[in-house]
Amino acid sequence: MARDSDRAESSNRGRQLDQVIDSLISQRAAMPSVRHRHSGRSRNGRLRAALLLSLAMTLSLGTLLGVIPLWGSGCGPNPTSSTGSRSIALIDSLAIDSPNPGLVENVSSLANVAGYSLDYYPPIAVTVDLFQHLPEKGYSIIILRTHSTWDGNVVVTSEPYDTHQRVLGQVLDRVGDANVGGRQYFSVTPSYIGSTMCGRLQGAMVLSMGCTTGSGQLAKAFMEKGARIFVGWDGVVTVAQTDSTFQALVGLLMKGESAHEAIQAVTPGGSVSPTVGPNLVLYGQ
Repeated sequence: MARDSDRAESSNRGRQLDQVIDSLISQRAAMPSVRHRHSGRSRNGRLRAALLLSLAMTLSLGTLLGVIPLWGSGCGPNPTSSTGSRSIALIDSLAIDSPNPGLVENVSSLANVAGYSLDYYPPIAVTVDLFQHLPEKGYSIIILRTHSTWDGNVVVTSEPYDTHQRVLGQVLDRVGDANVGGRQYFSVTPSYIGSTMCGRLQGAMVLSMGCTTGSGQLAKAFMEKGARIFVGWDGVVTVAQTDSTFQALVGLLMKGESAHEAIQAVTPGGSVSPTVGPNLVLYGQ
């Protein structure tokens, strides 16, 4: 009887695995041809095949052993509202190559004076999983001191990229890789924000310090996820430019200035340099 039960359970898991792989193939066929491998090399058929093979092997072994659930997000309860919360997240993957302890100290001081608490995430903490659970933490302001790419469509983490890790996310184009200073890191995409992030942002302000993040789909994804406003650049900036501008911006927001007024104050003429830009772009009110 026990063997019959084991065989039935194994058969059921096999059918589940077949359904998952069929679903993945169908989703890939229906998805637009968008590439998220930002190292200058587009994904080719060989990489896709390797990812699918790796995924199939992982799921097959895991489900047959009963250690990998096919479904379930691992998400916890989402706060009912973060609009009235007094907490700030400063997510700082730039500190790998461009640490700025003065910025962290100043933002912490500004937050304390205004009655906010600050959670600082150094590079070691800036992983893909951090972004999955970010809405659950109920922050009212999220500062992304992170890299992006030329099109502004990803947030680059500090988690080293590995072709054989996060295979499902890669197959579905929810995570990718980004080249920063010759090193590869995982990045999260607008699709990840919309499909994998747990819960809703519940009115948070998202301040993105990365290049061109105000001109792509990233802003739209955060807004659709429940952000009240999103601020990002429409072009390329230096670390020094973005640090000084966003430090001033946070200070004004802490004093109760509207986002529109604060942006006008920190970028007279609408940009860091009125003649060449770039501009800060505001989404929402």
